[in-house]
Amino acid sequence: MPSSKADLFTKSQYLYNLVQQGALTEKQVQTELQRAIQIAAQTQGQKISNKIASGTADALMSATNMAYYTQYYDSLWDYKNVNNRKNMQYSKDKALRDYYKWSAGNAKKDFDSYGIRNAVDYGTKIFQNMPKLKISSRGNPSSANGIGY
Repeated sequence: MPSSKADLFTKSQYLYNLVQQGALTEKQVQTELQRAIQIAAQTQGQKISNKIASGTADALMSATNMAYYTQYYDSLWDYKNVNNRKNMQYSKDKALRDYYKWSAGNAKKDFDSYGIRNAVDYGTKIFQNMPKLKISSRGNPSSANGIGY
């Protein structure tokens, strides 16, 4: 009976596909599976009741249904996982792009202000190197000779 079990599972999947396509109803599939189960039992020299064949057909349909739902949720998880990885990569790429854009903006600012910064630095150095005038308490510049100049 092992090959007939495999045949029943294969037939169940085939009939379930027909239900998914709208070619058969679940009741038609159950009747067909019940008939196949009774024929498989008869070929083995066994006689089973309609109730047992019906229950077995229900179990086969339920197992096939759960297998398809598992496959659906597995592929859905894969889809969401791939999208999540794509979004993470996009976020990382966007952050790098924004950083390079910001960095380029700062480099442009540095380049544009180069002349002004050099002028300010040069002017500061000139004023720092100038000798400081000493002012006396009377407000006149003091000198070594005491005359005022």
